[in-house]
Amino acid sequence: MRKRFPGGKYEMKEGTMGDLRAVFHRNTYSNGDEHEMLSSVDNGIIYTIGLNAASLQELNKGHQAFEAFLTSFTPLSKGKIFSQAEIKASLVSKSHRLAELLEQQDKFADAIEFVTQGLAIDSNNAELRAMLKRLQSKK
Repeated sequence: MRKRFPGGKYEMKEGTMGDLRAVFHRNTYSNGDEHEMLSSVDNGIIYTIGLNAASLQELNKGHQAFEAFLTSFTPLSKGKIFSQAEIKASLVSKSHRLAELLEQQDKFADAIEFVTQGLAIDSNNAELRAMLKRLQSKK
């Protein structure tokens, strides 16, 4: 593989993401940028999830949230047709997970945006309502 930036470093290893076999990529570019990416194929669906940062220090700050996201990741079921209730629940859950990850990084305004998106879908969601109060008090 040809390096994108001369002087950079590239690593690749196999691992797992939940029940899926995956390939983990890590790049350290000569300009200081850091990149971690996970790639997997399940039932013909390609999943690629990445974490980018301007420095190793910033990458390490986001790594815990990245790992938390990967452990909570659930691949789609091949050929499954989702009901409107399942789609709604999935979107609310996604908003909640992303808000949690942003809160862990002290990005409260961004987290509030995702909570608001989730509440727009399900205004009665008690977890999101409580999270919104908590985030507004930290802002």
